[in-house]
Amino acid sequence: MCKVTKGKFYSTMDEEKLAEKYQGLFLKCSNLLELAAADDVTGFVHMVEDSGVCIDEVSFWYGRRIGDLRKMGLEERTPLMIASTYGSIRM
Repeated sequence: MCKVTKGKFYSTMDEEKLAEKYQGLFLKCSNLLELAAADDVTGFVHMVEDSGVCIDEVSFWYGRRIGDLRKMGLEERTPLMIASTYGSIRM
């Protein structure tokens, strides 16, 4: 089945394949990015120590693109980059 969006054709099957491909990227490290943005040190430490998530791992963050403040999109970020962007000084 196809649907029309802004004059382009997208099949729902392609969307499902894309979702399956990138689902694993948003699970572990994306939680670290959220904790870093919220300045939640205890949650961050718990996630790193108990879940075994690497601090230096890059994950996708949805926000303004670098260089063009009018466009939004997924950018690769580390927890330290997110903490500095949102002023999380305890991180």
